Amino acid sequence: MTLRPNARGQLWLLWAALVLFGGCRTHPLSDGRYAFTADQIVVDDCGILPDAASLWDGVLIQDGNFVRIQYDLYDSELTGRYREVDESFYVDGSASKVSGTPRGVACTFDLVNIHIDGALGPDDDVFTGVVRVHTRTLGDDRCECDLQTTFTANFVPGSAP
Repeated sequence: MTLRPNARGQLWLLWAALVLFGGCRTHPLSDGRYAFTADQIVVDDCGILPDAASLWDGVLIQDGNFVRIQYDLYDSELTGRYREVDESFYVDGSASKVSGTPRGVACTFDLVNIHIDGALGPDDDVFTGVVRVHTRTLGDDRCECDLQTTFTANFVPGSAP
């Protein structure tokens, strides 16, 4: 009696291997709240930041290669993933119909896009990167703004979810 490989069985084994090992990389950053500090403001054409060093904090949550940051700016949720080659990641999110006062003008933003590129910092509970924020209100150019700054995010001890 000769055993022939079963195609369906091989596909099942491949699927099981991908589920078990494909996205389950562990990363040194801890889940929990991080305090973000602006390092160098590249663009803030509307004065979105309350002061030169302030940024919005966030809660980092990781699941294998998937990353989520519950960001304090407009209570937005940013989602993304780790890159395959190093300990860097990206997350994106948006908010809509939120209020702000760029240049002292009261605006209700139709859309706010938020993007963060992050990478493991000098310690396991620090990451650095770039945050970009773009606001847009249809029909009011005074409410269209861009913010881009480099940052350092430090883990807040005792904040693990």
